[in-house]
Amino acid sequence: QISDNYSRDVAVILSPRGHDGYIGKYDAPDGTVVDIGVISTGMGAPSVDIIATEMIKLGAKVLVRVGTAGARQKTLGIGDIVIATGAVRDEGATRHYMPPEFPALGSAVVVTAMCSAAQLQLEDEDENIQGGAQWIYDAGPVHTKDSPMAREFNFGPYVPEHKRYIEVLENLDAWLPTW
Repeated sequence: QISDNYSRDVAVILSPRGHDGYIGKYDAPDGTVVDIGVISTGMGAPSVDIIATEMIKLGAKVLVRVGTAGARQKTLGIGDIVIATGAVRDEGATRHYMPPEFPALGSAVVVTAMCSAAQLQLEDEDENIQGGAQWIYDAGPVHTKDSPMAREFNFGPYVPEHKRYIEVLENLDAWLPTW
């Protein structure tokens, strides 16, 4: 669906692994022409790691994940649009890049641009836009507050071993801008 908004030069790059890519150009309202591509990253951080690395090696400059996620904020409802400013890295793939207690933070420039674009797009609609940190898991999109897996196997954001993650998130929430 995202590639339906390309203005021109649309091409499909087929992949035997099922991660077909869609590339094209988007003519922004201000006259800027933006090269854009869309590709499935599969499920979980290890799959995202593989695809993101390949995209960077092919010349990608900005990566944005579009999809579903769990939420920490009780004010969020199903279907709300969330532009995450950061994520607690509660999975194994990113531990090879930096210490686990360090959150993954989105680029302030990209997050601000996305929030501004979303606000313009939704001005006439009854939608909710929230900025905030989110959780990521190898298990794919999970609802961390009320997850059956978290209950059964005693994991999730509020178990004792994740206390430091919660402290980091609370500190982030205190100084990150809201839109």
